[in-house]
Amino acid sequence: MIRLRTLGTIGLTDAAGVELADVVRQPKRFALLAFLALSRPRGFQRRDRLLALFWPDLDADRARAALRQSLYTLRRHLPDGVLVTRGDEEVGLAAGTWCDAWAFEAAVEGDRPEEALELYRGDLLDGFHTHDAAPELGYWLDEERERLRRMAVGCAWRLAESTEEAGDAAGVRRWATRAVRLAPLDEEGVRRQIVMLDRAGDRAGAVAAFDQWARRLREELDVEPAPETEALVEAVRARDEARPRPGQGRVSPAAPASPAPSSPAPPSPALGDAAGAPWWRRDANGRWGRFGVGAALLVVAAAVASLLPLDLTWRFGTAEPTATRVAVLPFAVFGSPDVSYLSDGLVYLLSVGLEGEDLRTVDPNVLLRDLDERSLRVHDPTAAARLAERHRAAAFVLGNVVEGNGRIRVSAAIYRIGRPEPVARATATGRADEPLALVDNLTATLLTEWRGEDASHVTRVAALTTDSLEALKAFLHGERLLRRGEYDGALTSFREAVQRDSAFAMAFYRMSLAGSWAFRGEVADRAAAHALEHDDRLPEQERMLLTAHAEYRAGRPEAAVGRARTLTRIYPEDPEAWFRLGETLMHLGPLRGTPLREAREAFERVDSLEGHRTAVLYHLAQLDALMGDTTLALGHIDYALQLAPDGARAPQLRVLRALMAGDDDAWRDQLRALRRADDFTVVSATYMAAVFAGDPAAGRQVAALLAAPSRDAETRAFGRLLLASLELAMGRWDAARAEVEQLRGLSPARADRALALLRSPPWVPADAAELRAIQARLDTTDASEGPAPRWWGHPEPLRALPGWHARSRVALRLGDSASAGALLRDLPAAVPDTALARALARGLRDELSLTRDRGGRRLEPPGPVPYVGSAEHAVLSAHISQPDRRYLQARLLEERGSSREALAWYESLAGFSVVDLIYGVPALVDRARIHERLGERERAIALYRRFLRLWEDADPELAGPPEEARRALERLRSSRDD
Repeated sequence: MIRLRTLGTIGLTDAAGVELADVVRQPKRFALLAFLALSRPRGFQRRDRLLALFWPDLDADRARAALRQSLYTLRRHLPDGVLVTRGDEEVGLAAGTWCDAWAFEAAVEGDRPEEALELYRGDLLDGFHTHDAAPELGYWLDEERERLRRMAVGCAWRLAESTEEAGDAAGVRRWATRAVRLAPLDEEGVRRQIVMLDRAGDRAGAVAAFDQWARRLREELDVEPAPETEALVEAVRARDEARPRPGQGRVSPAAPASPAPSSPAPPSPALGDAAGAPWWRRDANGRWGRFGVGAALLVVAAAVASLLPLDLTWRFGTAEPTATRVAVLPFAVFGSPDVSYLSDGLVYLLSVGLEGEDLRTVDPNVLLRDLDERSLRVHDPTAAARLAERHRAAAFVLGNVVEGNGRIRVSAAIYRIGRPEPVARATATGRADEPLALVDNLTATLLTEWRGEDASHVTRVAALTTDSLEALKAFLHGERLLRRGEYDGALTSFREAVQRDSAFAMAFYRMSLAGSWAFRGEVADRAAAHALEHDDRLPEQERMLLTAHAEYRAGRPEAAVGRARTLTRIYPEDPEAWFRLGETLMHLGPLRGTPLREAREAFERVDSLEGHRTAVLYHLAQLDALMGDTTLALGHIDYALQLAPDGARAPQLRVLRALMAGDDDAWRDQLRALRRADDFTVVSATYMAAVFAGDPAAGRQVAALLAAPSRDAETRAFGRLLLASLELAMGRWDAARAEVEQLRGLSPARADRALALLRSPPWVPADAAELRAIQARLDTTDASEGPAPRWWGHPEPLRALPGWHARSRVALRLGDSASAGALLRDLPAAVPDTALARALARGLRDELSLTRDRGGRRLEPPGPVPYVGSAEHAVLSAHISQPDRRYLQARLLEERGSSREALAWYESLAGFSVVDLIYGVPALVDRARIHERLGERERAIALYRRFLRLWEDADPELAGPPEEARRALERLRSSRDD
């Protein structure tokens, strides 16, 4: 096979060691080969992804041709069988290929650091670039370079620590120097090098290392070292002997070494001042010890810490079994003896601060007593891991305090046992006599970084913009629940966060998201407004994010999409920006004719930048299903269920999975489970089946559960409305009318409004007598909705819209100009929003013109649906989503020859709402007709066939669309045979 070198030097050889120079001399094709080898997850890569990365400026056909040509050329120059494919859409490298980056990672994971560093000869693809590739390829390469470099740095520090433990001073110098060379701008690493060389007895080397690094810092960046680094090296210069190694007793750098363990141990400087007075006692004048009130407050932390083992619950209840037990070890203290009390004091403070929902701390009293009994101080990860395991901890905290000129810098890191690199780091700087605020900042950052992949940019900004550690803890708990899809729990946590810090903008933002996904629209709207009120402390990036979200919540599609697109252009690596764009396009795009594939592209970008989270997977599964990609849909569903098997949307995902997989047994299981589910879950499962799985018959089975006698009257009424819509979506007019009559027994006014909407499509026969009877009843019925609705009802400004809209549909079907004129006069009172009122008025006039002779006038398409309310309301109400208007838009665009635009509008009717499907399913015929006209015959055939399957039981009076589809299929088959 081949051997691919990517670390430091670039090279490619065959199994015999012969250089394959022809490939290396072609940068773009070599980059393609390297990407196939290095992209994660390892394995096959989809052609669509390769096209977007390597040929972003070409159209789809030319890009695919370029990829085919590149793969053909690579196959010519590579040994047989190196490039392999899986199906038509995936490309990869065959087993047996060797790559130095793979071998490096395997050595790191196998705890072979020296072997790993032999392989790591420099940055990944150092100096390599392709001029016409997508920026995303450059972002990917930068991230991979940094990831591998961090791994190499970790290996070097592990070797430095192990050689120090073995007493090998030359090894310490070699590996600590290698670590600093790999990360030359990491000042914390330089301090670590200085300390290790000093402990190894090489004070001259420690000072020389600092001087060399400081000179480079000044020459390359024109900056000076931090004061704490200067203070550290000055302490090394000032001493007459090297610092003691770990295990030689508790000392500060300026203090003499401890006596031998067999000698009686003197009082520890960490627990007493220079005069021997304990720091927790008052002096003769009643003042606290020389370290002030801050040190005295550490006693409170110690007292609280002593209670931790008695109650291991947090405010959210008993800890999950997965909570990690962590040991906070004494900090190394450099500088004045006045701050030596922080060595043990930080053990108490951090143990209290870190204790929470996913971290449990070892009792600091027990830990320190163990250290005292063994006269031990631990400051390197290897020994710390052994000590942590002794106390049944899975992680530990190491840190140091550096004092200089009355200021201190505290650095800390959390390590998981068995991992060489910290999983969380934090540094805080402040006045030496005010340690507590500094420790709060340190704790907040550690908690945030501990979250791993959850520690998004939003989370980090949240940690920096609240002064309340308790508010941050509640926020972090909410983040965790939000990512799992547990929206009600997340909402509770974010609410607690804003109660503890009423100006916590990011908590309000997340509260709005949780409210939206829990279908609590009013909560989501209020929280979005509060987030904007308190955005003055936020960076510009987050202010833009909050504004884009507020526009989305306010139902302003143009502004919301525009702001989200701007955000992604300015911050292309911010997954939150792409998520905001994806959600806006998915939920508001259909109302403006935006193809849903654009929403999918945005969510895929989130997935590639951030890794999986349940909300992204949920949306991708829906969009995959809509686009007919069963394999991708099932993959996203399975991963989402793996991450959140009990999440709020898990039942809906299982419904989609059963239908996409064609698993009848699983489908029956889901129907049984849904009988016990709450109203919201059943409604959203109906949408999942009917809209996203494209199976109105399955949706009808789920919606029937809403009409069960055990449900309340409001729920049964809404269920009947959904059932009527689904029956008509399958061409079953008589069955739809039967459901409306069932609805009439629950709500006569809603039944008449439903009949008005169901009679609207042009393929439904217009029964003038029935329409006039409906009109008469609607004219004498209160225009408002009646009693306060459930979450599927209309917001207060739109309570009169359903009645007005239903009356307008009847007037249009009757061609009744007089009634239409009266409705236009009533419109300002019915709909107070003037922009919406103007748009509704124009739509009514234009549709009325279509029902009569246009008089030679060419109508302009009415444009996007004016939108008031929220996505929650629009997706549940035809009065807001207005499928009739969107169908008109598509028809007029098609008449003008704007086929692609018309297609997007027709498609919007099949991917948004159950009530839209009365137009969306018949619009399959319109879509097929356009594809046929464009010469896309196979696509047209597939759509005609799908429509006929869905309408196989259609009533005879709705025979028009099926007859058109059958004639078209015969025509297309004849042309294929010719």
